[in-house]
Amino acid sequence: MAALPPFFMRNNLEDLIRQEKELQEKLAAVSVAGDAERIKVFSIALTDVQRRIAGMTAMGRIERGIRESEELIAEGDPEFIPMAREELMRLRGEKAALAARIL
Repeated sequence: MAALPPFFMRNNLEDLIRQEKELQEKLAAVSVAGDAERIKVFSIALTDVQRRIAGMTAMGRIERGIRESEELIAEGDPEFIPMAREELMRLRGEKAALAARIL
């Protein structure tokens, strides 16, 4: 079996999205050619890239929520502080769980 290309080297979300498109195009080309080994290699790489894109996108959403909660707490409005603290705790837990899954 052929070794997987070093796709794990790219960590920037834009690079990963570009790589996803490249892999989809390569997969379409080898599917037409009927090369089962290359189809397998590109399929595995594409799945990995898509998993990393999903993880990075989710992490970005969580980090935005954390920043927003911290800002609400910093503003000092007593009506929003308890709610913001609760959300902050939830999001930090979600972030830790996601980091454990994607690292």
